Amino acid sequence: MSAPPNGNAPDPFTPDDGWMQLTAELAKGRTSSQVAAVVVQFARAHLAAEAGAVLLGTPQPELVLGVQERDWPLSLAALAWQAALNVPEAQFFERHADFAAAFPALVKSSVAGHTAGPAVALLPFSLGDTADLPTAWLLLTFASPHAFDAQARRQVLNLGSLCALALGRTQALVLQQAAADSQIHTEGLMRQLIEGSPVGIAVGDLQGRLVLVNDAYLRLLGLSRAEYEAGTVDWTALTPPEYREADEAAFARAFREGSSGRYEKEMLHRSGERLPLSVTLLRYEAGQTRYVMGYLSDVREKRAAELLARTQAYEGFADLTRDLTLHDDPVRLVGRVQELLVSLLPSSVSTYYELRGATWHLLSHRGEFVNPALLSTLQRGLPRGKTVNVDAAFDRQQPYFQDYHDPDSVLAAREEIRVIQSSVAFPVFAGQQVRGVLAVGLHLRRPWTANEKVVLESVMHSLRLALERTDTLQLLQSQNAELAARTRALEGFADLTRDIDFQSDPYALIERAQQVVQALLPQGFAVYYEPQGGLWRLKSQVGSVGNPELQAVLDAGISFEGTPNLLIPWRSGQPYYQDRYDQQADHLPEATAQLQTTATLPVVVAGEPRGVFAFGLNQGRPWTATEKAVLEAVVGALGLALEGAHGVQTLRQRSLELERINRELEQFAFIASHDLQEPLHTVTNFTELLLRRTDLKSDPKAAQYAHFITDGTARMKQLILDLLTFSRVKQGQTLGRVDSRRVLELVLQDLRGSLDAAGAEVQVGPLLPVQADETQLRQLFQNLIGNAVKFRAQGRPPVVQVSAQPDGAFVRFEVRDNGIGIAPEHAERVFTLFQRLHRRDEYAGSGLGLAIARRILEYHSGNIWLESRVGDGTSFFFTLPAAH
Repeated sequence: MSAPPNGNAPDPFTPDDGWMQLTAELAKGRTSSQVAAVVVQFARAHLAAEAGAVLLGTPQPELVLGVQERDWPLSLAALAWQAALNVPEAQFFERHADFAAAFPALVKSSVAGHTAGPAVALLPFSLGDTADLPTAWLLLTFASPHAFDAQARRQVLNLGSLCALALGRTQALVLQQAAADSQIHTEGLMRQLIEGSPVGIAVGDLQGRLVLVNDAYLRLLGLSRAEYEAGTVDWTALTPPEYREADEAAFARAFREGSSGRYEKEMLHRSGERLPLSVTLLRYEAGQTRYVMGYLSDVREKRAAELLARTQAYEGFADLTRDLTLHDDPVRLVGRVQELLVSLLPSSVSTYYELRGATWHLLSHRGEFVNPALLSTLQRGLPRGKTVNVDAAFDRQQPYFQDYHDPDSVLAAREEIRVIQSSVAFPVFAGQQVRGVLAVGLHLRRPWTANEKVVLESVMHSLRLALERTDTLQLLQSQNAELAARTRALEGFADLTRDIDFQSDPYALIERAQQVVQALLPQGFAVYYEPQGGLWRLKSQVGSVGNPELQAVLDAGISFEGTPNLLIPWRSGQPYYQDRYDQQADHLPEATAQLQTTATLPVVVAGEPRGVFAFGLNQGRPWTATEKAVLEAVVGALGLALEGAHGVQTLRQRSLELERINRELEQFAFIASHDLQEPLHTVTNFTELLLRRTDLKSDPKAAQYAHFITDGTARMKQLILDLLTFSRVKQGQTLGRVDSRRVLELVLQDLRGSLDAAGAEVQVGPLLPVQADETQLRQLFQNLIGNAVKFRAQGRPPVVQVSAQPDGAFVRFEVRDNGIGIAPEHAERVFTLFQRLHRRDEYAGSGLGLAIARRILEYHSGNIWLESRVGDGTSFFFTLPAAH
């Protein structure tokens, strides 16, 4: 290797293998200075350069000097690289004059006093990924003039390429070392932060192994560092099973999104106590390894504080619910809640709004408004749809918190509301519907704390319950008021239904109903119409309409089709209320000028409209639920009363008709029986005379005919007597206390002959006194015992048993026999007039005995029935009122 010119350091390059040795030397370079020195030395030894330097533009501009001539001004080299910054491609200046012409200012200031200068070669090249722009330059100077032929230029360009490769490698090494140093520093800093943090921190890998925990984490769980380092702790067992699914989901979310978000769980302390913890998991990467870093904090104090805050809120709110006088006004109750909130939140104000149409109206406010103009603006109302702070709570039905209040959320008060720094708006519920919005604003700019949110939400929940109770109480009060009004109306109308029996005029009933309504609503007048001949005719009126012209119109009749106020309820069957009477609709604008409010109700009788009941007020106001209840109750009762009165009148007419028919029948029966007995007596008398004058022995046929005549007349006489007896049984007889045993004894005396002839036995059990007509009771016993003897069974003597027992307000009698019995299908037929079940030659009789018995019992408000089995006998039961 030849010695360098000018006595510099030995040249490490030989002519033969100079380029190979250059490559080897550049590979040894670890810094840009070492690379620059090798390159310049090679240029001086092999390319006839006098001096050189490497100019670096990244990462910070830097001049790396190589070898230079002793008389080469350092200032020229320092400034020459600035010229290189303006050179985008390789340039060669064979004479110094060319270089001076290209950079006159630079050469003048740098080589003042020097008459000669070097030839210059400038080579730009790029390092790393910045291929579009040069980031480094090689500057070589030569004795001037210097010829840069093609070979010389190629050699310089090759040297520049090798220089660029070497510098790129050294910069990569520098960056790798810096990264390694940074990672070591970062990991050390991270470990210091973790170990020094007062919050429990644990770092784990994907397999769930803990690779780093701090002392705060160990203290939280009551564990020691020695236990952790010994690996004797089963970390998975510290989490109760019910939280493991949530942990797995949090791990997955942390790896997927970078953070799990905050969630709460429990872990087991060394003592076995369950610790409530707040946990946040973060993804952490160290080189190629991925970890999860968990932050854990004890929330026992937080929960205790929340519980205390909630308790204080409930205790403060308890005073509101104890004050029952507030329950009649929900807005006052809201106001009390606002007072509580303002007292709990210093430097705050509260407002309450309800929606009226498209405007939020301020109904209640508490607290001191720093800006009075704000309160004035709010009192004028806020537009719906342009007041986000209120609209959001109402629409979402959830609290709307603003840690930093946006003035644009209340556009109507944008400037005035800037004094509010933080705000929240709550929906105020009425049942399941939002009643309004309660807002709280703070004059201090700060976020809402968790405890404050707990307090606010607790108070608002209690307000919701209190309002629900208030609404329920108001509903009950309204219902009670309506019920009381209905009761008063019905009590006032009670005389109507009480007097139906003797009230014959339906319009008198209508007038009394009008009087009841006017007594309860004294400010108005009542009129009643019925349609007649295409007009509404006024049939009844109570109270003055207050306008003679209107009265004249009503008296004359008004158009049926042209009066909707009456036609609508008539056709719909429903009440028609007008809080503001439409004077144009009825085509009576002048006559009804002072009529303001009307109610018209159909009067329905037996399912059909009879007329229209109208009530008018000369003052405009809405009908209340109570007033509607009064009108509907009275008009409903009126319809029933008219229907009942109509029924009473119809029943009375039918009763009178029946009474007339009965009297005529009784008279007919009496006359008929009397008139029939006269010819019957004549036939009987002449038959007896004929028999005395006729020799019956010589004429058997005559004797048979005479027997038929006398037998027929006897039966007819008995039939007439029975019919007369039946007609004489009637209601209205004087009833008194009767000893039924004594009456039965008299009957048995009367029947003694027939009883003895039949060999009958009558067994009398306990009997009770009754309220009856003694003669008719005697007839009843006689008919029933006589039938028992008559319809006796062949082959056994008749036995009749008579007994009685109490039956409520009646006495139930039983007359039992052991006769032939009655088939079940004839059990009702036997009580009908002239009904016989046997031939006359088998059993005598007219078929009226049991019919007379039933009629007697009907007139005594009693009843009669039988139970029987054919061949075993019959039991007749009847009831009579018990004696007083």
